[in-house]
Amino acid sequence: MKGLFLTCLIWGLIQSPGGVDPKGLVGTWQGEGRYADGELDRARGPVPFLLRVDAALQGEGTVGEARIRDWRLERRGQILRIEARLEGRIRMDAPFEKDHLFLQVEDLRTNRFMAEFQVRSDEAFDPSPEEGRVTFTRIRPLSDPAKP
Repeated sequence: MKGLFLTCLIWGLIQSPGGVDPKGLVGTWQGEGRYADGELDRARGPVPFLLRVDAALQGEGTVGEARIRDWRLERRGQILRIEARLEGRIRMDAPFEKDHLFLQVEDLRTNRFMAEFQVRSDEAFDPSPEEGRVTFTRIRPLSDPAKP
């Protein structure tokens, strides 16, 4: 019985409305991503990100030289998940077939947030996704978090 109570408590915390508030993403963000694979990171170097999120939580921007298209934002428990299609190549020497971007926002603060990124060739499955972490900084810092 004690185990069932603990399981229900943990499930409730995971499903609770707390966590990352999507409205905190409103604004223009710049970031630099690093690949998790050390060899890939050394070969390609940092990946520049630029995101613009409007009040309706619609987004656009770039990942390297690729443009972000078909943006989808959803809240999953305590995190935000952003899915988008990429138009073009991230870098000229990057494979062209990598055209799906996934960002998982875990720690959103007033002027900074961190996310894990994944670039795949297929929305559902890619046997060799390119993964890493990116730290975003708001381009125009907010002194008052209530006014994006």
